[in-house]
Amino acid sequence: MLTPEQFFCQCTLFILEGIPAVLVGVYVWFGLPDYPETAKFLTEEEREFASRRMGPYAPKGTDKHFDWQDLKNTVLAWQFWAFAAQYFAMTHSLNGTGFFLPTIVRNLGFTGYRSQLMTVPPQLFGLIIIIVNAWSSDYRRERPRHIIAGLILVATGYLLLAVVRNWIGRFIGVFFICCTNAAVIPFLAYRTATVTGATSTAIATGGVIAIANCSGFTTPYLFPSSGGPLYLMGNWTLFALLMFSVGITLFLWYKLGSSSEYRTGTNSKETSEGVKAL
Repeated sequence: MLTPEQFFCQCTLFILEGIPAVLVGVYVWFGLPDYPETAKFLTEEEREFASRRMGPYAPKGTDKHFDWQDLKNTVLAWQFWAFAAQYFAMTHSLNGTGFFLPTIVRNLGFTGYRSQLMTVPPQLFGLIIIIVNAWSSDYRRERPRHIIAGLILVATGYLLLAVVRNWIGRFIGVFFICCTNAAVIPFLAYRTATVTGATSTAIATGGVIAIANCSGFTTPYLFPSSGGPLYLMGNWTLFALLMFSVGITLFLWYKLGSSSEYRTGTNSKETSEGVKAL
């Protein structure tokens, strides 16, 4: 049970961590335009360019703010639940890394402040891979391959943690598991590219993220203290979940194409040519 001093310190920490998010949220509400068409800091030509660059399926300023029929159609569509299951599997890795990375690194043999310090290089490596994969996905106008590449890289990390006993090999695995967002960013872009309209886009992205965040309840049970120092159950489970996510990605790739906003067709072709002309 927490003492009054500990309770006060925890409350203070939560408040201090939340203040920046609240302030940014207020700024976004009043300062961020809803659509390129309403961006006052852009010229008319720049607004037209931004709107056409977003593709034919992106939300437009002329869309209804909320449409019950769009909500119903979105939630009842099989795509919604396929993407939700895929992201639910992926976010177990995000939570596993976020909750237990210091513990995993400490069990490699590092102690004290070195244990915390050695979590920095893997995070920096992950940052680089995340940026490169996201840039490549956008530059090549392709999503599934980049999602799968990120998932396999992270799954390899958990596989190394499960089967390798040498600390160097396991530490390499730590570098790989810090790259989970390399798959998440193109995944979210893929999700928004498969719906059209403001309501559908909001429900499709927000709903999928809300369902996936439920993994925060289940992930801690994969790494009980009794499972240390190898945490085989957690590592094997996360490896399996990531490979499950790869399977769903392959299915969505087959059903929806590489990225619906870039699929061969009259609308996407005209939009692409229009952007080039600008």
